[in-house]
Amino acid sequence: DIDGETTETPRSLPKQKALVPLNFDFACSFPVVAARNADLRNTLLRAVTVPRTPDATIVFSLVSEPLDDDEGAECVDLGSGTVGMHDVLRRGRDPIDHDVEITAQEGRHAGEVVGVLRVTVNILNALLDVQRNGVAGR
Repeated sequence: DIDGETTETPRSLPKQKALVPLNFDFACSFPVVAARNADLRNTLLRAVTVPRTPDATIVFSLVSEPLDDDEGAECVDLGSGTVGMHDVLRRGRDPIDHDVEITAQEGRHAGEVVGVLRVTVNILNALLDVQRNGVAGR
């Protein structure tokens, strides 16, 4: 598992009207070099070898932060969407500018699509490497 703070966008964006695209312009990387990343490689190996494991999905969460002038207010989870690692392997290509539907997990809109995140996930080479070479790598 990757620490949530590591994957948060560095800044919040103001809420917009419906159907107005927002660009988070955010990227982060996680090295999977065998000598230094055995835990992450283990997670990836489980993702490609164990059917229906939670490790086989990358989850994107959309959170609404309270306004600065709303002291004491909590963040609200708007929903989440996933990219499946088995799908990446099956297609043989990374999801580039891929639209991920964000589905509300709770509240009156539970189960409804409440937005779309366009993401790029460069993971195919890492998945193929752990599939071929295991945790130890080359």
